[in-house]
Amino acid sequence: MELERIAEKIFARANEIPGMQGVLAFQFTSGDSLSITVSDSVKVGHCDAPSDVTIKMSTDDFVAVANKSRDLERLFTAGKILVEGDFGLATLLPQAIRASLSDRNTENKIDSNVEEQRFPAPERYSEFVTAAQPPLRTVERWDSDDLSPEVFYQQYVLPCKPVIITNALKEWPLYNMSQEESVLHFEGLQGMIRTGDYVSQTFSKNRKFKAESMADFIRSAKAYKTGDNKLPEYLGSNSLPESLETLIRWPVYFRHDQYIPPRIWIGPQGTVTPLHRDDSDNLFAQVWGEKAFILAAPHERTHLYAWATHKDGGLEGSEVNAEEPDYSRHPEAQEVNFLKVLVGSGDMLFIPDGWFHHVRSLSLSLSVNFWTTSVRRAGEM
Repeated sequence: MELERIAEKIFARANEIPGMQGVLAFQFTSGDSLSITVSDSVKVGHCDAPSDVTIKMSTDDFVAVANKSRDLERLFTAGKILVEGDFGLATLLPQAIRASLSDRNTENKIDSNVEEQRFPAPERYSEFVTAAQPPLRTVERWDSDDLSPEVFYQQYVLPCKPVIITNALKEWPLYNMSQEESVLHFEGLQGMIRTGDYVSQTFSKNRKFKAESMADFIRSAKAYKTGDNKLPEYLGSNSLPESLETLIRWPVYFRHDQYIPPRIWIGPQGTVTPLHRDDSDNLFAQVWGEKAFILAAPHERTHLYAWATHKDGGLEGSEVNAEEPDYSRHPEAQEVNFLKVLVGSGDMLFIPDGWFHHVRSLSLSLSVNFWTTSVRRAGEM
């Protein structure tokens, strides 16, 4: 069967993805269906066990994903994929497909239960870059009219230094329109919403999610009232819907082919992303509201008790609460030079690869971030 052959292709390495275990049922608008069982291996075909998650989509879109002409996450945000059941498992599908369609061979197989383990975070070249410089005491601010790509590269990319670029979104239609007008552009789009205690479950497949209309979520976020200790729901790190790309502008500071598709973040006051670090340079654009960042240099890795989801790195977090460090539990954290930065509407924060960052929204917030393929390696910058 053609659909089974395609499924075998795009999920061939699904068992290499941390936490990717279970039965996935695909139901197609053509009336066809298939099951994929992921354990130590991947089996495509009939399964007597009940499914953990059901994905409903068109046959044409499924084939297009296999041909790399359509993106699974963008199909979801456009409302062309419906998910029922274990949303946490569904969030791993893009990783599984990227791994399977990659031309790169896997040298180190990831254990399927690796999300239950924590490994010491490995060294990065960016740590040697920042350790060789005087400690950074403040994050500089530049007006976008005054910061050329050449100066940005020489003064911030090469030395691996964060910087705030003000008035950076003045040409963005999404920034210039009112919130009421912008919500209209989110009608018909859906998002994957983080619920429950997504901070303590960072990088775990046990995080709770739900699907919701993006426009409805924005309306509920605007009406949200603080008052208890529960984390507010958060539309965090969703793929920017393709229909919204005309409302933003790609930053001029890297070549266009160095950017990966941008991500969108929407939530009320009080959403939190705990201390972690990314594996590439990042430009974080604040469209609405204000966010408080706490930064720490890459070479503070051991002082921050940094951990990774895989022995070779993977996703990297920290045991330290950057807002309220517990020095009795983490005494070495007293050595860390934390930088506190406010990023307001219209600002763009450059976070070089390896910089640890903790983020809290101070008001209703909409952000767009641009990760890049720019990573520091000896002799490559």
